[in-house]
Amino acid sequence: MALSRGWLRFGAVHKSPSGLPLRPAVSDVLGLPSRAMGYSSWENIAIRDLSAGAILFAWPLRVISDDERGLLASQVPGAVGMVTAGYPDDPHRLLQELLSGSPTLVEKAWETTVTTSLFVDSQWWSTRLMWEASTGKFICYYVDFRRPICRNGSRVDTLDLGLDLIAWANGTWTWKDEDHLPLVRSAGWILPDEEIQLELARQEVVKSVEESRFPFDGTLLDLVPDQGQGVPVLPLNWDQIE
Repeated sequence: MALSRGWLRFGAVHKSPSGLPLRPAVSDVLGLPSRAMGYSSWENIAIRDLSAGAILFAWPLRVISDDERGLLASQVPGAVGMVTAGYPDDPHRLLQELLSGSPTLVEKAWETTVTTSLFVDSQWWSTRLMWEASTGKFICYYVDFRRPICRNGSRVDTLDLGLDLIAWANGTWTWKDEDHLPLVRSAGWILPDEEIQLELARQEVVKSVEESRFPFDGTLLDLVPDQGQGVPVLPLNWDQIE
């Protein structure tokens, strides 16, 4: 099944498969320690997609806050991450690399948008608020369905499950990449018992969007990243696997 380029758009909307028989306790699954203490404002962290001990994507983010709301972090154009070869212009090679077990990583600069991401511990989805970098116009809330984050020092590890929801600025919303779910299932990237977690997450997001619940209630719209304060960079140990 070929991947459409729609699966590879929106800057760092990265899709990566699971080769692990993961369970909801993601820190146990990945064999990595969870970080108990919160991150400090302005700290650079790496958001990584991991599969079977291999790094598939790693993007630098700058911490805004880490509190009862969750981990809030920003991204601006010019920040350089590490992506699987083939992303975003060659979906055939991207799929081959992702399934290889040892993908080739190349540098990729973030473009076009500024974003504020929200990650909540134990939650099977994360949210990005996206603005046009050139105009500051708010575009959307972009929801990535993913495994719950595992805090591992300056690395925040997770795995994107290939399904998204976009809640547009005009109040409408739409699913994105639902057609990739059969591929995810047939490849074993999500197990049957994990489908329950994914379905519950889908219901939770739709209800939250339609009822304008946090984080879709507008309370984060003032957290527009300042492009004049430099770009986040990957921590020196971004590629460390323990």
